[in-house]
Amino acid sequence: MLQPCCTKKNILLSLLEEINFGRIFDIAEVRSPYFKSLLERVLLRISEKMDIYEDGFGSIYEEPTISGEDAEVTENGDIKIDSARLKKYEDDDEAMGVIAHELAHYHLSHHLESEYSLVLEKEADDLAKEWGFEIDKMRRVCGPPTYRKIYLESESNLS
Repeated sequence: MLQPCCTKKNILLSLLEEINFGRIFDIAEVRSPYFKSLLERVLLRISEKMDIYEDGFGSIYEEPTISGEDAEVTENGDIKIDSARLKKYEDDDEAMGVIAHELAHYHLSHHLESEYSLVLEKEADDLAKEWGFEIDKMRRVCGPPTYRKIYLESESNLS
């Protein structure tokens, strides 16, 4: 039997306190306590499935996206999350799903693909689900990916 100090909750809380963005991301521009809290919880959940320090996730920026969407991974692998837009979600699970989805894109190296497709969106959704996020719930709120969103992202990267 686990001692009170060694319960799963206490172990997870101690891991949360130890998450070091500088070891996970090349650059981590995290400005608000709200986004920091969401990102820590996302990384904590992912860390149950993979070594977040070994694999890493490139650079992450808390700022408006190029496409005007809630989040994106740019062609050069920068992860941009608009935390102001995440606040529109009713609960943190939905917002955390958005973040996990973008981290999945990076982990799957989708930013290196020459052609972007809905198949890549499904792959990112599937990985985020494997990590334990409620992607179906997120999709009910933000809707499915569309070719229009993909086209707009491609157009904005050309300018």
